[in-house]
Amino acid sequence: MNVSPDLGHVKVYLSLYNNPHRAAIMQQLDSLNKEIRHALAQRLRNSVKKMPEVHFYEDDTLDYVSKMEDLLKSLNTPKD
Repeated sequence: MNVSPDLGHVKVYLSLYNNPHRAAIMQQLDSLNKEIRHALAQRLRNSVKKMPEVHFYEDDTLDYVSKMEDLLKSLNTPKD
């Protein structure tokens, strides 16, 4: 999660590693963004002056690691 210096925007990164429904999950989060922001505002109402905009992004770090591991394994496999 990254928060802008002025606390106006929050980037939330989600790991959806090995999930076949990634696009649907991200679309659902985007469509529920107002409800999620409202629920956060209710919980944080006395802690923050203004509720920041929330943006969801897919964290593909584990996908990248898996791809690199597969690549390294293929390099170490003896060829006939």
